[in-house]
Amino acid sequence: MNIMKKLAVVLAGLFIGATAFAKTPNTDNLNNNKRIVTTYKNAEPIIFIEGGIEFFIYPNGNFNYNTKINYANSRRGNSVIKDRTGKITRIGTVNIIYDRFGNITRAGSININYNNAVVSKIGGLQVNYNRNGKIVTRKGSVKTNSKVTKTKVVTKKTVVKTTNKNRR
Repeated sequence: MNIMKKLAVVLAGLFIGATAFAKTPNTDNLNNNKRIVTTYKNAEPIIFIEGGIEFFIYPNGNFNYNTKINYANSRRGNSVIKDRTGKITRIGTVNIIYDRFGNITRAGSININYNNAVVSKIGGLQVNYNRNGKIVTRKGSVKTNSKVTKTKVVTKKTVVKTTNKNRR
């Protein structure tokens, strides 16, 4: 009987000792990871206007917006609609679409592409960043094939033609 009690105490001691073993974290790996990861915290945003709303798209996929209130019609401004998780899905008439990681992939008619979790293309604008989040190179423009700019050009041409005809 004494042997059974001693064996139970020894097994209980081994069990408790084996589960209570704490491992200290390796601080060398943590310091190395801080040097590798770029947060783009103070990065420059890409700014464009879509549907009367000014968008600020940051390299990590976050965005801000700025709306202008039309005081002539009302003081309400644009409505902001959110989904059940709190993400903004619509500002005024501009729909906003996200990818599975929570990055904005479309604002109205402007597509946003990512390369290695960093914005690489907004509409027709290709962007390259350095490791500090500053823009190194830009190529193109955000709205290259926009219907709005084509309409403005056509309107200006028609106005010029009608004024010339009236003078004769």
